[in-house]
Amino acid sequence: MAADTLIAVAPAAARPTLPALPGFRLPAELLVGDGFPVVPPTVLPTADPRAAFVLQPRDLGLLGKVGWSRELPGEVAHRETFRTAASVFSRRLGILQAQHLVHVQRYLGVAHNQLRLSTRGRDVLLDHGVMGERDIFVPRDFLPPKDMTHHYLVAETALLLKAGLPFRWDAVFPSWLLQRRLRPTPAAIPDLLAVRGSPTRPPGRIWAFEIDLGGERLKGTFLPKLGVLAGLLDGWAAGGDTRIVILTRGVRRAEALRMGVEALGLPVTVVVGVLPPETGRAGFEALRRLLSPPAKPTSQASGS
Repeated sequence: MAADTLIAVAPAAARPTLPALPGFRLPAELLVGDGFPVVPPTVLPTADPRAAFVLQPRDLGLLGKVGWSRELPGEVAHRETFRTAASVFSRRLGILQAQHLVHVQRYLGVAHNQLRLSTRGRDVLLDHGVMGERDIFVPRDFLPPKDMTHHYLVAETALLLKAGLPFRWDAVFPSWLLQRRLRPTPAAIPDLLAVRGSPTRPPGRIWAFEIDLGGERLKGTFLPKLGVLAGLLDGWAAGGDTRIVILTRGVRRAEALRMGVEALGLPVTVVVGVLPPETGRAGFEALRRLLSPPAKPTSQASGS
């Protein structure tokens, strides 16, 4: 870390096993939680007027969420980390980029920033005990345009679930974290896995979230994969509230999914919702509204 970066270093601590999660039959690699960034309260900036740059706790929060999400759009990083005026965030982001802590790219030359963590940013997170190394992602390059929409929807949904929508969760695992943790990788993993234990009525709930943009054939690819995923979740849940929430594009696709799921007779409840048509900041807020009310399950699952 450069000499002009003045901040008290907090020792990194090992992630403890979450006490609410062992009631499930989850793999051991998931019982330590999702590794979401937590800035220790001991991290305090040094007030030194001679310093050209002083790393702030909110900077660490931004770097952590970008590293946990692999890549984030700038407007989401602004909304979920700084919550200040856009001009203030833009200036601070420029400073973090100049310090080589984060990579910033303007997509197609417009004011849509793509953010990904740098190697130095990862080292800063490790030095200050914000995250464990296995939970930080440092991509070599930005996402290609064909993958941006799906990835950003998964990352944005993950951040909203971590914020407590539609319920509080003990852990939220994006697909890229599941792929890194689980070896060998299961035949089907969800875009997101959200887990909540219950001390009074064990073992709580396990929900999987799928972001479907219509690129996979229903009968040939998506529905068979859904059947494999349902079996995996049913085994992990050990009798808890187990659901698959599918967020798809378009009313017609949603109706086709409901009909296909009904015919499968899966052992878990499946909920199908329609993604908002908005994009950017408006799309993120629309996604927040979609996830805010408790979802109502379909009647396809046995006994539901």
